[in-house]
Amino acid sequence: MQSERLTLVCLVKASPVLTSQPREGMCVAGVRIDSVPTWVRLWPIPFRHLEHEQQFRKYQEISVEAVPAKGDSRSESWTPNVDSIELRRFIGTGPNRDWSERRELVHGLDIHSMCDLLAMQKSGATVPPSLGVVKVRGKPQLGITRRDATQTQEWADRANRIVAAPSLFDTHDRVPPYPMCPWRFRYQYQCMSAHCKGHDQTIVDWEIDALWRKVSDRTAEADWQEIIRQKFIDELWSDNKDSLLFVGNQHRHRQSFLVLGVFWPPARSAIQPSLL
Repeated sequence: MQSERLTLVCLVKASPVLTSQPREGMCVAGVRIDSVPTWVRLWPIPFRHLEHEQQFRKYQEISVEAVPAKGDSRSESWTPNVDSIELRRFIGTGPNRDWSERRELVHGLDIHSMCDLLAMQKSGATVPPSLGVVKVRGKPQLGITRRDATQTQEWADRANRIVAAPSLFDTHDRVPPYPMCPWRFRYQYQCMSAHCKGHDQTIVDWEIDALWRKVSDRTAEADWQEIIRQKFIDELWSDNKDSLLFVGNQHRHRQSFLVLGVFWPPARSAIQPSLL
């Protein structure tokens, strides 16, 4: 299959997945900017094993050779040639910190209700969207529950097998096993559909895992849970933010959507008139 060079801005990086092959891969999604703005999903990207000069940030432009994903009918899905990744400019919050360029990118994508995204999957539409931007009614709630111990141990075993696989480290420094989080984080919310009965979705944003690793070892359980709630509820969904959700469905379970990340620009009403 002929490869194509894509240029996109990374909007989300999901927590690494440890497969049984063994392999560690990250799902990355962003908006393509070298053609009509559209969602792109890149899988798998062994992000922690990339050379330093290939490790990109959220809101960074990247260029990569890729082919449409084999065995995945979702139109947004591409398989990248990770050796071809080139980093380009990083899109910051702007001199006035109004997120104007980031906002333009995101608002160039269709903004749906979660109920509409699910309805499009059920309708049998030829190419229903598998990635989306969703507006939430009010603030979501954050649920934190412990994962099944058997699953957590299986992931730990996979992480150790991945590190032990010599082919992964022929040209890279040894990377420690990925510390899988034994907790599941979920958002419960209502979308903007008039008939929404509520949604309950697992958060797979790498940033929530990273925050857990940062705070869990140095604080009591109740304290680190409160720190995560302060970040992922009080800060990201404060009244002075125009926050949106990035969501994506699962390859084998098209009706099951996950929260990939949060877009949290300052509310337009909170930006000083002189900065608009």
